[in-house]
Amino acid sequence: MPHSADRVVVIGGGVAGANTALALQRSGIDVAVFERSPEPRDPADALQIWVNGMLALDRLGLGDEIRGRSEPMTTQELRSWRGRILQRVDVAGLASERGLPQPFIVRRSDLLTALTNGLDDGVLTRSSSCVGIEQDADGVTVRLADGREEHAAVAVVADGMTSEVRNAVFGRIEPRYAGYRYLSAVSEHQDASVPPGAFQFILGPGDRFGIHAGHRWSLWFAALVGPPGDGEAREPKKQTLKERFRRFGGAVEGFIDGTDETAIEATDVEDLDPLERWVSGRVVLIGDAAHASTPNLGRGAGDALEDGIVLADCLADAAGDVTNALARFEQRRREDASDVQKRARRIGKLNSWKNPLAVAVRERIMRLASGATVKEIKTDFARFAAIADDSCAPDARVAG
Repeated sequence: MPHSADRVVVIGGGVAGANTALALQRSGIDVAVFERSPEPRDPADALQIWVNGMLALDRLGLGDEIRGRSEPMTTQELRSWRGRILQRVDVAGLASERGLPQPFIVRRSDLLTALTNGLDDGVLTRSSSCVGIEQDADGVTVRLADGREEHAAVAVVADGMTSEVRNAVFGRIEPRYAGYRYLSAVSEHQDASVPPGAFQFILGPGDRFGIHAGHRWSLWFAALVGPPGDGEAREPKKQTLKERFRRFGGAVEGFIDGTDETAIEATDVEDLDPLERWVSGRVVLIGDAAHASTPNLGRGAGDALEDGIVLADCLADAAGDVTNALARFEQRRREDASDVQKRARRIGKLNSWKNPLAVAVRERIMRLASGATVKEIKTDFARFAAIADDSCAPDARVAG
């Protein structure tokens, strides 16, 4: 069967896949999404959407809808477990200086609903697992578990960090355990010491606790240093959290007490080593399948949203040269995403220090590095401004 010269198949209907499909659709490109789960999942967690992600949603016309369902982040504050402020950054102010939107936190289910509702009827097919990909100079053939074959010019792999499709095409890539687990929850609890819009991150010896405070609901998370599947973390018991964070006091204890135990989710924190390539012929990786990172920078969702916008722009400008379009996408995104992976991993290691002397050194580093943090954020924001325009336009890093 001949390949469709202007059709794209997306494997995976999560945030990365649905967003990419919507961006392609809005660019006038024929797209089909195949998702293995039979029904829309209703995950109870929430995601931070960094500035680049909000720009991507604005490009799709979904920014205002998401803002209406989300909670804003205005400030970012690092504290020691003893209560000392180590850093404080006016994130909303820095974004405003460049005419950029501020970050938000949104329930994953709300984001997925907005993205999938924007797709035309028939674009998203559920209960459809990819079992193989074949390609030649003219296109790709995606084989589904039910025996169907889908033909297209490009296959986008967006099925997550443990993607078997990626492993089949690019070789096996194993996630790396980061050395800690996350317990997290969305809660309606509020505390006057963490005003709405504030993100407060409290560092202890090894363990740490983060609070994104909102007007209607908040997201909190606890990082527990230990082996994967650690017994006390496997069962998300409030008592365990209270024992691990008893010295943190104040708002931390209140958020733990104010959350129903059944709402607390636990997961091993994993990431990928930066990949040397995201493109193999006409197959391209995006989102966690390409650049899964630890959550220490809160960039995973925003970067996945940026992937979709940039890929759609590159393919829309392809003028029949898909190979060059995919190369430009990879050149545009891989270096930045790899940098995020490395930075997030480095911060996670620093935050996991447990020795009292090392913790004291870390706190001094954090205080002295406040200016560097602001500079790093400003550098990121300067790059994000390009997303508001043609995000695949050539720049100094992109040849041809």
